[in-house]
Amino acid sequence: MFASPLAFGVAGIPLVLATSAAFSVTRQVLPFTFASLALASVLVIVWLNVTNDVFDSETGVDSEKVESVVNRTGQKGALFWVATFLLACGLSIFAAVVAIKGQLAAGAMLLGSVAIGYVYQGPPFRLSYKGVGEVLCFFAFGPLATNAFFLLQSGLRLPCLVEHPVALASSVLLGLTTSAILLNSHYHQVDTDRATGKVSPCVRFGTRAVSRAVVFVVADVYCIFGCCLTTGILPRTAIVALLSLPSALSLCRLVLGSHQDKVAIKPAKFFAVRWHKNFALLLSLGLFLS
Repeated sequence: MFASPLAFGVAGIPLVLATSAAFSVTRQVLPFTFASLALASVLVIVWLNVTNDVFDSETGVDSEKVESVVNRTGQKGALFWVATFLLACGLSIFAAVVAIKGQLAAGAMLLGSVAIGYVYQGPPFRLSYKGVGEVLCFFAFGPLATNAFFLLQSGLRLPCLVEHPVALASSVLLGLTTSAILLNSHYHQVDTDRATGKVSPCVRFGTRAVSRAVVFVVADVYCIFGCCLTTGILPRTAIVALLSLPSALSLCRLVLGSHQDKVAIKPAKFFAVRWHKNFALLLSLGLFLS
C-alpha cells in the first residue's frame, strides 16, 4: 500500500479528519498549520513510496510490478538518496510546527508514525514480510498520525484526548479502514509473496480466511461507530458517515465471492480505498457540521 499512488490520497485523510475533529472542539481552523502539516505529509509519503519500491526491488517481490519507480527508471541508488532528502525536509517541517506549538507529545507520535513506515518495509526489519503490516498500518495512520495532527491544530495537550475523545475514536475508526486497504492487497499475489518469503495474511491463513476478516473489520468499524454515536463520543451529525455503507457492502460482496479468482479479486484494494475514503470524508464532514 505504501508504494501505491493511492497512498497519496489515503495519507491526506488523517490530516483532514484531524482538522475536522479539532474544529468540532475549538470551532477554529488554522490554515498555516494545516498547510505546513499537509506539505510535510506529502514529502514523507513520497519518501515512503520511493523507498518501499527500492526495498522491494532488493527482494524481488516487485519484479513484475510495472508501476514500481525502480523498475521504470533503474536508478535505485539515486532514488533512495532523493527520497531520504525529502524525508529530512518533511521531518524538518514537522519539527518546526511541533516547536512552535510546544507539542512534544505530538512530535513523538509523528516520529513514531514515520518509524513505523520504515520498519514496515525497510531492512533489517521488513515487518510487512512477517505478516504484521496491517497492524503497523493501523497505528501509523490511525492513533499516531491522526491524534498528533489533532493536538497540533487544537492546541490541546495529550491528556485532553480522553477529555475530548472525538479524535481518539475517529483515529481508531480511520486506522481500521486504512488497514482494510492493505488487507485487500494480497489476494492476487499469493504465489509471488510465497516465492519471495513474504508471509502475507493470504499466505499464512488463505484467501478465504482473509475475506472473512475483511467482513469482520467492516462490521467492527460500524459497530464502534454506532457505539460512539449513541454514547455521544461522536456528534449526531456524524451519522452522515452511514452513507458509506453501499461501498462497504460492495467490498464485502467482492471479497466473499471472488477471493479465489486472481483476476476478479484484483480490484479489491480499490474497493477498499473507495470505502475508506467515503467513510473517512463523510465522518470528517459530520464532525465539521457539528
